[in-house]
Amino acid sequence: MHIRDFSSDTSTGDLAPSVSAIIGRYRQLYRKLYLQDPRELRDLGTGWVVVNGARMRISELEKLTNQMQSRYRQTVAQKRNIVKRLVAWLRSH
Repeated sequence: MHIRDFSSDTSTGDLAPSVSAIIGRYRQLYRKLYLQDPRELRDLGTGWVVVNGARMRISELEKLTNQMQSRYRQTVAQKRNIVKRLVAWLRSH
């Protein structure tokens, strides 16, 4: 079985583009949301990956990535709201 470690590797190597793209998108969102790289991100082949110690199917990683995208958007919206309220308060004082 060929195991590829993606903890620090950014090349696509011999992976199918869809798996590589999913892993890359997950890594990118994880960095944006948590300001650090995932502890562990490996393609085990045959549709399986290891993410931060958890073994899951690539389809589950895709769902997790979509959930993270939603959380990231929510976080950005909350930060914008805080800044807007602060600006409004500063203008009124």
